[in-house]
Amino acid sequence: MTQLNKEKQQIIKTKGNILVTANPGTGKTKLLAHKYLALIEEGIKPEDILCLTFTRKAKKEMNKYYNRGQNAIIDKCKAIN
Repeated sequence: MTQLNKEKQQIIKTKGNILVTANPGTGKTKLLAHKYLALIEEGIKPEDILCLTFTRKAKKEMNKYYNRGQNAIIDKCKAIN
């Protein structure tokens, strides 16, 4: 999460539903992926989370960030054990 600016970090910490609108190229998809991973780390089931993107490109990008984040979570769990 250190890759995100303070405003985006605050969004990730915010509880409840979030609507983010911004210009193209500002990191909305990356933010969405980070928010998703943060919710998973909090114990929320993936099937209880709805993430919407409006393009296939954004979906691919979100999956890329998600996969990187999942690997980081797995590494963190291994370090704890």
